[in-house]
Amino acid sequence: MGIWLVLFILYALSIKNVRKQLPNLLSTIFNKKILIWLISMTLYFIVIILVLKHFELWETRQVKDTIIWFLFVGIVFSSRAVGKAKDILFFSTVVVDNIKIIALIEFITNLYSFKLWWELIQVFIITILAALSVLIDHPSYSKAKDSKPLKNFINTILSILGFMILIHSIISFINNWDELIVKNLLLDLFLPLSLSVSFIIYVYLFVLYAAYEILFIRIGFKQTIEDRYRLKLKIRILVYCNLSLYRVTHFIQRSLIMNSYIRNPSELKRIFANYRSFNERKQIQEDSNIS
Repeated sequence: MGIWLVLFILYALSIKNVRKQLPNLLSTIFNKKILIWLISMTLYFIVIILVLKHFELWETRQVKDTIIWFLFVGIVFSSRAVGKAKDILFFSTVVVDNIKIIALIEFITNLYSFKLWWELIQVFIITILAALSVLIDHPSYSKAKDSKPLKNFINTILSILGFMILIHSIISFINNWDELIVKNLLLDLFLPLSLSVSFIIYVYLFVLYAAYEILFIRIGFKQTIEDRYRLKLKIRILVYCNLSLYRVTHFIQRSLIMNSYIRNPSELKRIFANYRSFNERKQIQEDSNIS
């Protein structure tokens, strides 16, 4: 494992553009928000596994496959959802796509394993590369110049490893058809499905929190809102939008708050009246288009 790690580091450091990006990458890794996100996501994932284990829907032999799912699907899904998810439709679409593709691949790759020493190397390298790939996609790092070479290099290595594992598993699947255990097959097939559905809760709440944070930051810079109404405004927004990601992401546009003054209670109420009025007009327009 040490030899592979040394070779990987030496090759990566031999690329000039990769070396130039290391400071930005390290600063991103130790970013407070990134650490909170990774820790909270990991804790939630552990809870999911404990629940599945309690109901005998998860076995210790699935540790490697569970880690791979977390790195390739869980973390990537969570990081990409921020900024792209505008409503619940995004999550349902992603889950359906994951179920169609990942369920079949994991079902096959879960059936047969490599030797222990090679699996340890696999998990280690995949963990490092997947973490780096996600961090590169983070806005604070992706804005750095010449980030494409490092991203392409990591994706190439991940693709090669994934292809090797898939080919090995398919060959073993064909050669050992008579030795398959039905219970293990069902559990392996159920694993990616259950993880994908369960993980939606965390990702949705995480994206909702990020959307609220962006909304409140933008409102915080609005000088036409008197200070004594800022807290009231935030509370009213929390009550009105609640857990609706759709309402949060569309609040500024539909409430016209960036073009309004808030100096008294009536002007505060008008912000939410604007939002409701916009929704009513939009619904009337949609109904007329259907008819």
